[in-house]
Amino acid sequence: AARGWTWWQPAGVTSAPVGIATLPSVTAASRASLFAGSAKSGSQSTEKPDFAGHAALRRSVTGGRAPILFHKGELGTGNVLAPEVRQRIGDRQQRVVGAVVNAVDDWLDRSDQVLPRWSVAAVPLLESLLQEAALAGRAVAVLSDHGHLLDRDTTMQRGGESARWRSVSTGPVTAGEVVATGPRVRAVTGQDAVVLAWSESLRYTGKKTGYHGGAAPQE
Repeated sequence: AARGWTWWQPAGVTSAPVGIATLPSVTAASRASLFAGSAKSGSQSTEKPDFAGHAALRRSVTGGRAPILFHKGELGTGNVLAPEVRQRIGDRQQRVVGAVVNAVDDWLDRSDQVLPRWSVAAVPLLESLLQEAALAGRAVAVLSDHGHLLDRDTTMQRGGESARWRSVSTGPVTAGEVVATGPRVRAVTGQDAVVLAWSESLRYTGKKTGYHGGAAPQE
């Protein structure tokens, strides 16, 4: 609000809308599914064409300019946006521009000795994106493909595919775990069933600042 932005939401809604991440709630599944609009696993190489071809987003296309997505490494450095990113945001014929900032996810892999006070200013590229968007008169949707939980006296259990999920073949389900099955799980993992950590105290990989991939509500 201090920067002149107004929060828009559907009439009658009193809080920010919430989506459900894929299970497991890992980036390769949740982010790929977010940009595709359907459950799948992918990478940066699949996210760009999926975003550009998203049927709902393409309804706003003018001048033949399909939705375009920039990943973190393409945005720029510090608080200076790359020239192409600025040009696309400023182009009124380019109706949809996506940008993957990834600041929180990157922080989870680093030291737990620093606890940032999250704000727009704490993420310089986000601040620059908002400035360019304001100049162009754009609406901005800020969202995440999954959540996370912080490390608080977690216990490591070996055998995980990732920090918070594992294959059913690695052992029986124990306290703090739950089995997830179904077509959406199969679409993102290629497995009929996976074991997810629902307890906040459980992890399958080395200690980090925080984790995601499991079935805790925060994730």
